[in-house]
Amino acid sequence: MLAESLVRLGADPAIFDPDPDAPARRRYAAGASSAYEDRVALKEFLDGCDLVTYEFENVPAQAIRAARSKTKILPSLDVLETCQHRGREKRAIRAAGVPTVEFVEVEGVAALPAALRAFGTPAIVKTARGGYDGKGQRRYDDAREVAPDDFPPGVPLVIEEVITIERELSVIVARADGRAVCLPLFENQHRAHILDVTLCPARAPIALAKKAQTWAKKIAAALDVTGLLTVELFVGRGRGGRGLYVNELAPRPHNSGHVSRVACDLSQFDLHAHALLGLPLRAPRLVRPGVAVMANLLGDRWPTRSAERRAFGAVVAQAGVEELYLYGKRDARPGRKMGHVSGFARDHVRAIAWADRVRRRAGLSGPRPPR
Repeated sequence: MLAESLVRLGADPAIFDPDPDAPARRRYAAGASSAYEDRVALKEFLDGCDLVTYEFENVPAQAIRAARSKTKILPSLDVLETCQHRGREKRAIRAAGVPTVEFVEVEGVAALPAALRAFGTPAIVKTARGGYDGKGQRRYDDAREVAPDDFPPGVPLVIEEVITIERELSVIVARADGRAVCLPLFENQHRAHILDVTLCPARAPIALAKKAQTWAKKIAAALDVTGLLTVELFVGRGRGGRGLYVNELAPRPHNSGHVSRVACDLSQFDLHAHALLGLPLRAPRLVRPGVAVMANLLGDRWPTRSAERRAFGAVVAQAGVEELYLYGKRDARPGRKMGHVSGFARDHVRAIAWADRVRRRAGLSGPRPPR
């Protein structure tokens, strides 16, 4: 999707992915498929580009540094490395003057029971690196629940307080040459730790939306971001009382931002492309009244090849569908995001019901809660 926006602006995308069958590699001939640790191949790719960005934050920054290419990477590797470590990320957010939930960093699972007793339970424990969609984390209601094999030995951890979450939000900021603009505030609903639907605009007072956007700009400035930064937030009650808390950052296009493709006159991908290419930034505008909704399509109940046309035809035939986007991933697996469908409704309640109805009638699935 980012490559599409770049092409419209006259750029020639090249894709580096270890998987030669990755959807973007199949669609764009330029690029390479090799392990990130293949320093020669990685350097050749980097040197052949005018600038490079990334679409997920688990790209190994050390491997890119080791390639010793002079090609500019945006957002910078410093930003990437900050967002790859939950403890460092939270410290950076607080250094920007923005609140997070209470947290403490722990060297490893051996030190976890004592750290939990000091911090207090209930608490959420996450690996400092890696993990997404609920992976790499556990909840503890008592320090005595910790088992030595809960986490790999020596892996650094972060303990976070448990807060009562009322609403999950995200704001995406684009920044270049010191100027920053934000997309509207998104509201996100998760099931089984996986994003189910995103609503735009969020159900939030104007003052709260402006606060979230101001915080996003402050964090982006503190990190000196060029490109996109997604800021995930909670509205809830924690040790600091009821309020708005930043959960985590993503220095890239974000799943929740897919709704901007139909909701706004500039999508998150357009904004990122503008920032990367040094084009002027302006704040996107909502294209119509009502509520835009994006619903994920997961691989839990994915149609066979023979049934695909029938299933996807059932999606586009339903009223209100503005976009059906299939990512082109070969293998469907439970929890794997295979595509999305987007549309509009008069209000938030109707938007959520519409998303559920479209998927159900087509026999496709969103996230399933664990049994």
